Amino acid sequence: MKYFLLLLLVQSSILINSTIAQTKITSIKARIISNRPSEDEKSDYPISNQVGAFSNNIIDNPDALLFNVLSDQILVSVEFYDSENSGAKGMFRFSVLSDGKTTIKKEHKLFTFGNSNRRVYYYILDDATCSYLTLKAELIKKNKVVSTMTKKIEFECGE
Repeated sequence: MKYFLLLLLVQSSILINSTIAQTKITSIKARIISNRPSEDEKSDYPISNQVGAFSNNIIDNPDALLFNVLSDQILVSVEFYDSENSGAKGMFRFSVLSDGKTTIKKEHKLFTFGNSNRRVYYYILDDATCSYLTLKAELIKKNKVVSTMTKKIEFECGE
């Protein structure tokens, strides 16, 4: 019984350390910022009847209608976790591709805050609702990408 408990304790500590000791991007989310109300409350528009409101996350959301979306801005949030709080030794990079061109490319030092070692960066995308967007986030340590996440938003416009 003692050996079993010791083995269980060792396995648990290995699992916890391997889970905690990771530096990784945990999510990319995007929300539409409403700049005009819908005409009726039964509209398929992602935000009904509220100016200045945010939609639900539209990435990986099968209920998000992305055809003829009437919005001038998209709020993107990228969350990452850095178990070591690497600071100046690490880099966070975010880029957006639209119509084959890089429209946004930002880099930040990899500082996290507090005991959680989590950080969220926010970006506003302008005039992006009639094209396919590719959002890419990367965590870089010692000039090597240690975590990457890519998400797509497939806006379409037509008559």
